[in-house]
Amino acid sequence: MFVVRERCQSVQTGQSTNGDRLSVGSNKNGKTLWSSAVTNQRNRRIHHLQDVMKGQIGDVPDKGISDDRKLNELNNIIEEFEDLRKSFRGHQFVLVPQYDDDPMVPKECHHNVTKIQLERGGRTVLGFNILQAENETFVSHHSVWQTPTGSLVDVTLDEPMIFLPVKYYDANKEWYFTPTLFRFPSNTKRTRILHTLDGREWIEKPRRWLRNANHGYEFIQHRKYPRYEDEGYQEYLEEYYKDIKEVRKVIFSSYS
Repeated sequence: MFVVRERCQSVQTGQSTNGDRLSVGSNKNGKTLWSSAVTNQRNRRIHHLQDVMKGQIGDVPDKGISDDRKLNELNNIIEEFEDLRKSFRGHQFVLVPQYDDDPMVPKECHHNVTKIQLERGGRTVLGFNILQAENETFVSHHSVWQTPTGSLVDVTLDEPMIFLPVKYYDANKEWYFTPTLFRFPSNTKRTRILHTLDGREWIEKPRRWLRNANHGYEFIQHRKYPRYEDEGYQEYLEEYYKDIKEVRKVIFSSYS
C-alpha cells in the first residue's frame, strides 16, 4: 500500500503575544456581552469562534484569538491572497483557535486531526496555514478539526492561526493531502513567489501563475479509503502512542 509521509511545516515568526485572553461578560438580564473584537469577527463572517468562547468546545485560549493585530493581519491576507484562495477553490480565510483539551504531537497535524476525528466525530479539514514573518509570508499545508458542533479548532499548534480551508472530509471514508508549500517574499510578492513540493527545492514562479484555477486539482490528492487504513497513520500511532493495541481497539470498535 502507498504510504504518504506528511509533516506540517513550522516557522518562527516572533509575533506571539501573552496575556491576550478575551473577556466575556453578561448584563443584568443574563445576555452575553462579547468584546468588540469578537463582534467584528462575527460581522466579518469569521465563524465558529463564539461557540468556543461559550464553552461548547474546550476553553477560551490563553493566547488571544481576536486581538487587533490578528484581525488586521487577517484582513490584509484576505485582500492580498485572493488569488491563492481562488486557485485552490478554497473557502474564506478564517481565524482558528487552539484546542487545548488533548496534547497532540508537534508537526503531525494531519495525523493528529485524523486521530481526534476518528475518536470524537466531526470532520477533518485540509487547507493552508498562513504565517506572516518580517520578510515573507509562508503558506504551509495544514489540517484542523471541525468538531461535531461545526466549529473549527486547531489541535496541533500552540497559538491561534490564520487558515484557508480547502477540503472538508470524513476520514472514516476517504482522505485528502497535499505536499505543496508557498513563500511570498515581501519585496517581490506582487510579482514573483516561491513554490515547493518537498520543502527543500524551491522554484520561483510568477505571481500570475496562481491565477490557474486548476491548482486545487493538480496539487491536492485524494484517497478513496479510510485514513485509518493508511500505513503512515498506523506508524504514527505506533510511534507516539504506546498502548497501540488498546488505541486500535478503541478506534476500530466503532466501525465494526
